[in-house]
Amino acid sequence: MTLEPSVHGPKEKKSENAIPDFSSLWDQIAGLSSLLHHLEIEVRGERDNDHRELIESIERGDVDPEKDWCVNLDYISCSAALSNKFEVHLLASYRQIFYFTSLYNNNFTIELNVLLKSEKKKLLADLHAKLLLCVVWGYWHYNTALKLQSSMRLNKRNRARKAASYKATMQEDSLAFLRTLVRSLLKNRPVNGWPIRYDTAAIIAFDIEPLLDKYGVEIPERGDDLIYRIDQMIEDDSSLKRLYKDNR
Repeated sequence: MTLEPSVHGPKEKKSENAIPDFSSLWDQIAGLSSLLHHLEIEVRGERDNDHRELIESIERGDVDPEKDWCVNLDYISCSAALSNKFEVHLLASYRQIFYFTSLYNNNFTIELNVLLKSEKKKLLADLHAKLLLCVVWGYWHYNTALKLQSSMRLNKRNRARKAASYKATMQEDSLAFLRTLVRSLLKNRPVNGWPIRYDTAAIIAFDIEPLLDKYGVEIPERGDDLIYRIDQMIEDDSSLKRLYKDNR
């Protein structure tokens, strides 16, 4: 692996012939589908297997799944509002799965093979970046739905505690979003594996920082501070640490 200088730390140079790894994204989106299946059964007692209307609305362009790519942490306290918000995030997560499939199928057509090499490389890189966002936001909406489900349970026992924990929940959700981003990027192993942990954190921070700014995520650190936070996150989180070691 070769690294080029960057104000944000080392940045990996991609090989001229490198093709983005789509298989790991498919594994992650399949994992999300399984999680949503179990969550729906737990909450409703059954799963709505008929998502044809949602799929068709995406194909027709009636709904834009990219509008789900934003952090929305409105304060809610009553059980009905929590339940409605749960449904909103559950549906948003499903939209990312169907959008992922639609994007992939609509771009991997026979016409792809007749493109110039440079055009094909750019198309695949852009597609990979968009599919990665589907995965990240799909998991974020799932995790938010999961937290709302937990909040609904807590609300039944003690509604007063919800307001007191709101600020902490916002921070937890932002950290969960950051952790999801880090996990997704760690799974995309470079050709020669990840470098030492701090350099890996620098590469990931360089890709993540624009997303934090764009979507208003409550993570204050930038530059070297963000690199340090990601470095410590990989060290302290056993699943991230194992993922990093497996992809070195």
